[in-house]
Amino acid sequence: MNTLADAANKSLREVTLQLKWLHQFQFSGYYMAIENGYYRDVGLKVNVIERTPNSVPVEQLLSGQVEFAVADAGTLLYRAAGMPVVALAAIFQHSPSILLTNTDMGIQSLNDLKGKAVRLSTGFNNIELETMLNNAGITLDELLRVPIDDPTDNFISGKTKALNAYSTNEPFFFQQQGVALTVFRPRDYGVDFYGDILTTTENLISNEPELVQNFLDASLKGWAYAIEHQEETIEMILTKYNSQHKTRDHLNFEAQESIKLIMPDIVPVGYMHEKRWQHIADILTNRGDLKDGLELSEFIYQPESSTTIWALLQTYGRQITIIFCAVAAIFLVAHIFNLRAQVQLHTKDLQNANLKLQNEARTDSLTGLPNRRHYMEVFSRDVEQARRIKGVLSVIIADIDHFKQVNDSYGHAAGDEALRRVAQVLRNNTRKGDFFARLGGEEFVISCPNTDKPEAMQLAERLRLDLENTEVIFNDQTFSITISLGITSLQDNDDEERLLHRADLALYEAKLEGRNRSVYRV
Repeated sequence: MNTLADAANKSLREVTLQLKWLHQFQFSGYYMAIENGYYRDVGLKVNVIERTPNSVPVEQLLSGQVEFAVADAGTLLYRAAGMPVVALAAIFQHSPSILLTNTDMGIQSLNDLKGKAVRLSTGFNNIELETMLNNAGITLDELLRVPIDDPTDNFISGKTKALNAYSTNEPFFFQQQGVALTVFRPRDYGVDFYGDILTTTENLISNEPELVQNFLDASLKGWAYAIEHQEETIEMILTKYNSQHKTRDHLNFEAQESIKLIMPDIVPVGYMHEKRWQHIADILTNRGDLKDGLELSEFIYQPESSTTIWALLQTYGRQITIIFCAVAAIFLVAHIFNLRAQVQLHTKDLQNANLKLQNEARTDSLTGLPNRRHYMEVFSRDVEQARRIKGVLSVIIADIDHFKQVNDSYGHAAGDEALRRVAQVLRNNTRKGDFFARLGGEEFVISCPNTDKPEAMQLAERLRLDLENTEVIFNDQTFSITISLGITSLQDNDDEERLLHRADLALYEAKLEGRNRSVYRV
């Protein structure tokens, strides 16, 4: 006789998730969503299957063998080829793909690999590594390629000079062998890809949108749990998901390195941004792998709720207000023509109101600083001028450290006071010609025309130290705050987006290195 549990299981919708590799901490969020019942709570029974030899997760997804798959940023090429694949979430904010060399072999730079034996797999999985080599002036033809199954002993002995690896995995093995490693990361060469992309198909989103959203929500909940409960998660992997027979120490290493790439303290798990995907698409286009015209909005998952009237009002409410006022002004002028004096009065009032609205649209009401819109107008002009005269220009992005803790500990009103205090520090320390603004949230930005790296770093450090030594006083509460800063300078062929993106990456590095510091990125 069937139990109640059997009956409940039969009512669940069964779906399959195809992994891009074998079971390990890299996929722990999905395991914990199963073990904690997060999928079951939304009516799903999820089967997680490992990758098999000669199989490609995205192709299994597109052929209908599975409903979901974990893939790489190279999935963008399938979309460009007309395949209806959709990216739901980027679990890794940075790709784990790296190139390893044995330090004892004297490889000081990528150029030292020319004519040397290198183990490097091909295909979409290693686009970032190939592009890194290309950016360093190396073509694959200049390498002595060895088979992907080349024994690791050849690397340890130095016969094979370099091999592709995952930062979350192979370094542990070689460190256990006493091998000193030199690591080449694509993002150090301007190639910053997302990693471990959770994907599905347009058909499933169209036919069963609730299923897709429920699967995504439960998966991200599982990831949040795995990150917060690493020891419990590793124990679960050792017990039920350890097909590779990894040791506890190996899984601990993988967990720590994976979390560095997930960056849960900086962005929500699974976070994706269209500009970041555009950066990846630009790299693929420059390689000749991708043609112009790819519609990223069709590739990046957009929940149905994101297009509601309420969301549109939240996004465009200010513009709608301005338009409404302008229409009202025209209506009044047309209908009270015979009252010329009153018309003039009303017109003047409406002009003042419109001017006030325009000013509010360009000013952050809390701090009184220019807002993102105003900043981008000035910043575009500064970048264009610097490029025209071949001058220098630096950008600083600053972010309050642990701002959520300030709100949680002292209240949102105290958090607002902290934001105002940062704005005052900016006013006190920036120079004539610098233009600073609040980008949003706890993030601020400064553009510094005619300012090179040393001057920009000096300004950033002055801001950081001033704020570190400043107390925030609100009612009867006194507390301190710090900021992390990312700095970069205008390079050839930079536009506004590339420049801000690089400063943002420098800010990420400052956060990862412990916060309350300034990091410069070329």
